[in-house]
Amino acid sequence: MGDLGVDAYNYLSHDCPLRSSASTHARHDSLAFADRCRIRVNQLSRPRAIVLLCDAAQAINGKLFILGGGWSKVWGPGPYNMAIAVQLLLPWNEANQRKKLEISLVTNDGEPVVGPDGKPIVITGEVEAGRPPGIRQGSDLEVALALNVTLPIPPGQYRWNLELAEDLLTAVAFEVLTAPPSGVQGVPG
Repeated sequence: MGDLGVDAYNYLSHDCPLRSSASTHARHDSLAFADRCRIRVNQLSRPRAIVLLCDAAQAINGKLFILGGGWSKVWGPGPYNMAIAVQLLLPWNEANQRKKLEISLVTNDGEPVVGPDGKPIVITGEVEAGRPPGIRQGSDLEVALALNVTLPIPPGQYRWNLELAEDLLTAVAFEVLTAPPSGVQGVPG
């Protein structure tokens, strides 16, 4: 496997065409496949985040307990109670490194949303993950966070941006509507 690199080799399954490419054409296709795999492996070596909007959430002993999760629209008059459930996945080599976490509310156009105090709505803190005893070398280090907030915001389109060490990891969008469409049941809010 020499010219493909260890990362692509480790990512590929045992029945991968790279291991049995008989012709030049098959080898070319296999190398293109390996390049795509290497990109995926490199993406896995960066911090990642899974974010879910929900009605309420708690983070206890590394687990997320979520109530009414997975919505993207709220209806009716505010203020709106919501929670942001976050599962951070940090690479093995970033253990015991304190990192700045920032979760900011912005409009669909990227403009900061200001609260009643006239300041942008931003939640900041620091995260640090250690390696638990017995964890397999190279495993992701997980950090669970639950942030419950009340937002006095007008109807519109918004998104929560999650940054770790000033690097945007993900954004989750939602919309505030004045009234639910007729016939909609189970409306969060």
